Amino acid sequence: MRLREGTVEVEPGRRVGFAEYGVRGGPVVLLFHGYPGGRAADLSSRALAEAGVSLLSIERPGFGLSDEVPGRTLLGWADDVRSFADAIGAARFGIVGVSGGAPYALAVARSLPARVAAVALLCPACIQVDEPALDDLLPTSFRDQIVQYRTEPGAALATERAQLELRSEQWSSDPNGLLDEMFAGVSIADPVASARFREKWSSVLSATFGAAPSLDEFRIMCEPWGFDLTEVATPVHAWHGDADTSVPLALTEHAVASLPNAELTACPGEGHFLSPAHHRPALDFLVSHL
Repeated sequence: MRLREGTVEVEPGRRVGFAEYGVRGGPVVLLFHGYPGGRAADLSSRALAEAGVSLLSIERPGFGLSDEVPGRTLLGWADDVRSFADAIGAARFGIVGVSGGAPYALAVARSLPARVAAVALLCPACIQVDEPALDDLLPTSFRDQIVQYRTEPGAALATERAQLELRSEQWSSDPNGLLDEMFAGVSIADPVASARFREKWSSVLSATFGAAPSLDEFRIMCEPWGFDLTEVATPVHAWHGDADTSVPLALTEHAVASLPNAELTACPGEGHFLSPAHHRPALDFLVSHL
C-alpha cells in the first residue's frame, strides 16, 4: 500500500518525485526503478511489512514527477540521492536497484560509501558497454544499438528518439494496447494479482511515456559508467533468473565477480520478472547492514 507520494527539492527549483511504501518510521530503503520506470515501482507489501522497512521509490530526472536534467550522468544521480536523503533525515540507508536501476545503485554506493549500508540488486541490467567482449551476451537489438552508439552516437540517438516518440503516441492513444503489447508474455492466474500488476505498470508506463521523450536514460545506458566496479566496497547481493533473456545471467555473474564484496543468487527457471518471493530475502539482507 502506498503511504504517500510527492516531491522533494534536491536543488533550488528542481524536484524529484517519490512514493513511500511499507512501514513509516522503519529502516530506510531507497528503490531505484528500471526502464520503463517510476515511483509506482515497489516491492511486495507483505515483504515490506514483515521486514518493517520504509521503502521510498525515487524517480530519476525526466520520469513522472521528477524534473528533467538534460545531459545528466550516472554518477550525478548520487548528488540527487544525497539531497533526497538529507531532506527525509536518512543518515544511512539501503538501496534496491531493479533492472536498469542497478547501475545507479552501484554508482551511489561508490559515491556515498558512508551512507549506503548495502545494495540489493534484482534482475540487474549491469551492461558495461566499455567491455566489447561482453557484447555477445546482450539481446541482439540492444547489442546493435550499443555497437552503433560507439561509432555513430547521433544516428543511434535519432533511432531511439523515433522509438520513444512512437511509444509516447501509443501511450496517448491506446494505453491498454501498449500495456498488452509490452507484457504479452506475462500471465498471472490470480485475478487480484493480475489487476494490481496492470495498475502498477500503467502508472510506470505513464511516468515514462506520459511526457516529452527524453534520451538521457538511453544515452547513459550506452556510455561507460565513469567508475570501476572495484571501487564499490559496499556489500552487494544480486538475485537474477537463469532464464532471463532480456539481461542474461552471465552479465550479472561478470559484475559480481568484479565487485569486492558481492554475492549472487541465481534463480532457477526465472526470467526478467523475478518472483516476489525474493523480495523478503533482499530486504533482510539490507536490514542486516542497517
